[in-house]
Amino acid sequence: MSCKPDYIIKVDPLHRFVIPVNVRQKLNIQSGDKLEVFCDDNKIILQPRSTRCIICGLNNPIITYVNDQPICCDCYKQIIS
Repeated sequence: MSCKPDYIIKVDPLHRFVIPVNVRQKLNIQSGDKLEVFCDDNKIILQPRSTRCIICGLNNPIITYVNDQPICCDCYKQIIS
């Protein structure tokens, strides 16, 4: 099965590339956002880093990451008390 790419982008001499504006808008990626990078065989997978707490599932401000999983302030307080 072959797929035609939506975009072809170029890597600059400093090994950077620009995510096309349509993709940034669709995924609501803003300047300063963190992306998760995965390598799968010959593929690079980028996705916005989750901002939902893995314990309560709410989109509260994340205070820490445990094993790369986000935990909000309220849940963190409950864990340490």
